[in-house]
Amino acid sequence: MRSFLAGFGSRCQLIICPGTAVTSHFAPFGPQLEKAGSTFRKVSVTILKWLGRKADLAIDETIKAGIGVAKWSAVAAFAGGLAADLAKLASYILPF
Repeated sequence: MRSFLAGFGSRCQLIICPGTAVTSHFAPFGPQLEKAGSTFRKVSVTILKWLGRKADLAIDETIKAGIGVAKWSAVAAFAGGLAADLAKLASYILPF
């Protein structure tokens, strides 16, 4: 077990070092990184504005639907009360 662990570090270096050597070759330098960051910020701001507009629209539509439901529930309550009043009136007028 000790002999395995003794050589473990050197085997890891053999695996990691070639990978870092390849990736460090393609690492962007300052101006490219700044340009990419600027583009990312512009795109993220645009996406956030779009999401904000969609959220605002969703809230507005929810409010409109709630107002519509409140109106129709008031109409239904009025119609129910009217029907009850008409039933009472009919029971007074008609002898059955």
